[in-house]
Amino acid sequence: MNAPLASDRFCAACEPVPRFREAGDLTLDRAHQDARVEDLWLRLPPREFLLLWHLAGGPEERVDEARLAADLWRSRSGEGGGDIASLLARLRTRLAAVGLGELIVSDDEGGYRLNLRPLLALPPGETLRDQ
Repeated sequence: MNAPLASDRFCAACEPVPRFREAGDLTLDRAHQDARVEDLWLRLPPREFLLLWHLAGGPEERVDEARLAADLWRSRSGEGGGDIASLLARLRTRLAAVGLGELIVSDDEGGYRLNLRPLLALPPGETLRDQ
């Protein structure tokens, strides 16, 4: 009656999505739909959070603009490109305000990825509030 199900009945896509994702010094919280550096919340609008969450799912992995548009707006390839560019500009401005302006990098082919090298350069023992 309570026999375990065969393991081949579940797919990898069916696994629960994690609550947190780390992106360098940034912690994304799916429950809050926001990101924080230490204890400073960025107060991201929903689309900016989704964009960052998507990029953090495959850190250092390039995602092209058409794929981002398809995933964020469920649009067909090639549509919504201007929306992605303006969304990224706003997100980069928010990230720059907390010292993470170089977190999202773009390439010449219209792709984006996260740059996860240590980004937030605070002197030892200093926190965001001390600055």
